[in-house]
Amino acid sequence: KLNETTTTHWTGTPHSLIGLLKVDGKVYNFLGKPEPSYETIIPASDEKSYEVAYTESSPTGNWYEPTYNDGSWKKGLAPFSDDRKYKGTSWRSENIWIRRSFNYDGDLKGPFALKFYHDDNVKVYLNGQLIHERVGWLDRLEYLELDVALKANLRRGKNVLAIHCENTAGGRHVDIGISRRVTDGVAASVTPAVQTYSKVNALQTLYRFTCGPVDLDVSFTSPLLPAN
Repeated sequence: KLNETTTTHWTGTPHSLIGLLKVDGKVYNFLGKPEPSYETIIPASDEKSYEVAYTESSPTGNWYEPTYNDGSWKKGLAPFSDDRKYKGTSWRSENIWIRRSFNYDGDLKGPFALKFYHDDNVKVYLNGQLIHERVGWLDRLEYLELDVALKANLRRGKNVLAIHCENTAGGRHVDIGISRRVTDGVAASVTPAVQTYSKVNALQTLYRFTCGPVDLDVSFTSPLLPAN
């Protein structure tokens, strides 16, 4: 369906295109889905540099607990990466353990998301509780909506994010923040058009939508023959 997701490049990177049709004062969306907007709870390094405690040697004990003593760990600025273009802390070992302490005095209304870039495998704890685990990687900062897990463990006052990232191949990178999705009043006032037809030809993709009393035909044309 043409209007159910954000339009993306073939690499998966969002490149949003929005198609709207106004009929008798009512606006219908037939192309693309607006990207959600987020406000920062604690920033990732693309917004503001932050310092964390870290170690590249396997820690003993419950290193992810808020009460754990990380006084012997090193201190460094995020992001942690083996790519020299990032002005953070160099990471070139197989594993890294990170603890980020922060204070939060805002409300606990979501929906909350991690703003996260990890390469490769990762486990994330908030105040001692595992909230996210993934085998694989993200190759850019992305928003991971973990509203239930974050609401259940985020508290007013002092909080601790703890991350273990394991490098298995290729590059190394860790950067993390917390955000809240913001309701878009404009998007809420737009009605999705109803897609009733689609067909893929060699040089065209054809769509038909119902927008209230109007039928809309949409065609995308390319002068390039598909190679595979």
